[in-house]
Formats: sequence, structure tokens, C-alpha cells
Amino acid sequence: MGASPLEDTASLIKNLSIFTASVVSLSGAFQAWSSVRITQSLEEARRTQAFSKQILDQMDNLTGENETKGKVALIGLYIIAANDKDKLNIANIALQSGKNSLRDAAAFLLRQECKELPQLSTCKSALEMLARAEDVNVERQIRKEDKLLNQVPGVLQEDPVVNVLVQPSPVSMALEEITTAKIAESDLQGWIYIGKADRSGTLKEDRTINTQKKPVANADVTTTTSVYLRDQGTIRSGSSIGIIPSGQVLRIYALRSTPLAGGLEAVWAKVKTQKNSVQKVS
Repeated sequence: MGASPLEDTASLIKNLSIFTASVVSLSGAFQAWSSVRITQSLEEARRTQAFSKQILDQMDNLTGENETKGKVALIGLYIIAANDKDKLNIANIALQSGKNSLRDAAAFLLRQECKELPQLSTCKSALEMLARAEDVNVERQIRKEDKLLNQVPGVLQEDPVVNVLVQPSPVSMALEEITTAKIAESDLQGWIYIGKADRSGTLKEDRTINTQKKPVANADVTTTTSVYLRDQGTIRSGSSIGIIPSGQVLRIYALRSTPLAGGLEAVWAKVKTQKNSVQKVS
């Protein structure tokens, strides 16, 4: 025997009551969540505004000629930065400022931040920022060497600059140290210059790996000097990914050669680092 109309009505009212209570509860929770998000957004906006004012207040020091004041202002802003995003913004301003003192101070700060905690997500951004700053130095070295070669008629076309050595500087040191720390956490891959090879495959004096012969795919090699890791197999295009230290074991996946004068070729290798395999050569 089915339920009576009265029982059906009572059941319907009960279900509607439960539904209504649920809707009211969810609505209240949503309103509370929205209120928290709005409060957080307002607090973030106020914090960002206050920090931006602090940057503007120190802009004369950051852009002025007094290097000491500039570095003090940079370090002070970096220390009071409320979060990692602010720190990275301050460091990036310094790296892009064109001032050597600010750039070097920013490199030191990022180096200290990431060498102990390379797993921080901000260290990936730090690595990218330092690589961009170092690319400016690489391009400067290429122009300098091109100019020297161009002073001898015909030489530039026959023997172009195919690589530049890593020059010691606060930026390159920070980039190499953070690259090394990242290798200890995970694999990295890209292209490195391995040297000039003659027709027999013998690598000349500018080689960057421990083998005297041009290696083959799937071979393991060890770097004998610091070398740029790039996203393309050429020094004239693409971007730096990091600096591989001396003593790092690498697996070669592909080779790329560019013909040079005198039967030589400039050889680049696509490589992958091996996690936890960093070995510094003394």
C-alpha cells in the first residue's frame, strides 16, 4: 500500500527543509570564503602599494652615482621584502639596471638564497634571471672578439667566434653555483661547446671535456672547465640555461658541427646532467 498524500507532503517538506538548510549553509560558507579572499586581496594590494612606495623612496639611491648608497638601498629593500616575489623583483631590477655594483650585489643575494635551498621554486626564477644577465656579458665578449678579428681583413669570415670562455664574476659565480645546486636536485639538459676538431676528430686546445677525440652519441664525458649550458647549439643564438662546473659528468645525446677554416669544425653537444653526480675538480 503506497504512502498517503499527507505522508508524501510531509516527506516533501522535510526534504525541502534539508535542501534549504544545505543551501543556506553553503551560501554562508561561500560568503565567508569570499570575505576571506577579499580581505587577503586588499591586504596584498596594501602591502604591494607600501613596498612600491619604499622602492620609489630609494630610487634616487638605486639610480644615483653613489655605489655604496645603491648597494645599501638594494640590500635593505631585499631584506624587508615580504615574500619571494618581492625579492625576485628587487633582484631583477638590480640585474637589469646596467650598474655593475647593483648587479653584483643582486647576484650575491640570489646566490646566498639558493645555495642552501635549491629546491625552492624561486631558485628556478633566480637561475633564469642570472642566465639572462650573463648573456649580456657573453654578447659583449662576442662583439669584442669579433671586433679584434675584423681588424684583419678576411679573417672574420673565415674564422668566426664560435665560443667564449666563462669569465669569473659575481654573476657567473652565482649562476654556476645555483646551476650546480639544481643538478643535485634534478637533471638539466641543453647544449655545450666541446671544442674544435680536426679532420681526424682530434679536439684542439680549447676543448671543454676530458676526451681528446670527438665523442659519439650516448657517450659519457666529464667537463674540464666551466662551460655555458645553452638551449641551442650555438653561442650566437638562443639563451643560457646555466653554467656547468668543471668535473660534471654529462651524457651526450647529439652532436652539431660548424665548418671552420683549415679543415676544422666547431663541435657542440646536446647533453644531460646526471642528478647527484656533481664532482668539483680541485
